Amino acid sequence: MTDIKATSTLPNRIVTLYTNDSGPLDFGGGTRCPHCGAEGRYVHYFLCNDGKIHAAMSGCIKLFPHKPTTMSKMAELALGKQQDIFDENRKSSGSVPRKLASWFQITVDTLEKLRNEAISMSEADRIICEQYNRRHNWLNNNGYGKFRK
Repeated sequence: MTDIKATSTLPNRIVTLYTNDSGPLDFGGGTRCPHCGAEGRYVHYFLCNDGKIHAAMSGCIKLFPHKPTTMSKMAELALGKQQDIFDENRKSSGSVPRKLASWFQITVDTLEKLRNEAISMSEADRIICEQYNRRHNWLNNNGYGKFRK
């Protein structure tokens, strides 16, 4: 008998865009998994390497393989920083609102264009990798590099 290796035919997950909490099942909340139909609370919406946004609950999201790439690292950084700045600006009502660094803003804009199918996956990957390298070079040139002499 030959060994059969299981391979996923599902696209690779790049970055989780957001998570929707539908409330506890005990109190009439909950929803169904868009992937398998199971009942649950949290639905994760994520971008995959096919350029489409998929959704699944916590158990099913593991079926979409995630292999970190330069694009996924930069996308996670940008979306995390965007959320941090949003939270900070919401708390401080009287001060001047902070903005995203340009490389993060370009990354977020590129993800939005990809989501709206205005650009291809390869074009988005190229733009985001350029921004990753731009940020990396700036950090190294301004004393934030790990191996600065």
